[in-house]
Amino acid sequence: YAAVASVALLISIGLWKYVTDNQGELNILIEAPLAQTREVLLPDSSKVWMQKGSSLRYAKAFLKDRKVWLKGNSFFEVMRQNGVPFQVYINQGMIEVKGTSFDIHQNQNQQTNEIILFCGKVDFTAENHETIEMQPFQKLTYYIKKDNITKEWLRNIKYKNGSFQFTNLPLKQLIETINSRYNSNIKLEGINLKQQSAFTGKIRLEESLKDVLQKICYSLSLEMKANGNEIIIYKNNH
Repeated sequence: YAAVASVALLISIGLWKYVTDNQGELNILIEAPLAQTREVLLPDSSKVWMQKGSSLRYAKAFLKDRKVWLKGNSFFEVMRQNGVPFQVYINQGMIEVKGTSFDIHQNQNQQTNEIILFCGKVDFTAENHETIEMQPFQKLTYYIKKDNITKEWLRNIKYKNGSFQFTNLPLKQLIETINSRYNSNIKLEGINLKQQSAFTGKIRLEESLKDVLQKICYSLSLEMKANGNEIIIYKNNH
């Protein structure tokens, strides 16, 4: 069974490759296309929802040594397997999973790693740091350049059966969550955040960014428009 764990994902045709490491051992490399997301079922029945442009590598003998190396952002739903831990290696850090569901965001430009835990337990270890145990509904941010780690509690967010449930989530926090999950650049314009209603609703993992924003705008009576690489969400007062 999965004790359910980021931030979008459609099942799509990705790229599977066999690669060898420095010791010549055979590994499996999975890549999500640059323009699409991908859902992957690992040999132990764990699920990974890979963001576009992400890649995942693991050994052919994965069932004996459940280690994966992730580039980019992905959401994990890990099957518990007694005696065989599940480890995710990311930039400058490692997450050891104990049957859980969690989100990983790696920002190469800002040199940050974010882990958001929704269910179960994970241990995060950064280089030259002690291991940190995370509890459900905690967000850990590792600032690589500053060599600093922060941890905070999530509010108004729950996860169940492949969906995020938001309850009275402030719009600013919602947009920050969406930008992190979809690696998007959404900005708010001309909105009085003190007067704006908070968002209550459900967002499924497989929903596209466009569908999510349409749902938010409809719920909160807002409009959106594209401005180059940005998406502007605004209030139409006419």
